[in-house]
Amino acid sequence: MKEFMIDLRRLEELQKSISTMEWDMENGQFNKRKAEYYRMLLKERDTLLNIKSLYLNDESEDDEGSEAEDEDGYRLDERQIAGV
Repeated sequence: MKEFMIDLRRLEELQKSISTMEWDMENGQFNKRKAEYYRMLLKERDTLLNIKSLYLNDESEDDEGSEAEDEDGYRLDERQIAGV
């Protein structure tokens, strides 16, 4: 298994800040400076989520077929399984 970590604490902080900004928008307390900061927060959050989803997709592909396990618990790669 590949080692991977994203900063979940930062992701939570971003989501809280974004929620606060959205509340400000709904209540008319939004200006150009806040709008720029809001876009920056969304971009950073989306980047973290994309990295996370790419990692999860890559990990699921690895689990699906690159290796198989025989009765004794030994890991065999595809070439060994095919008899090459």
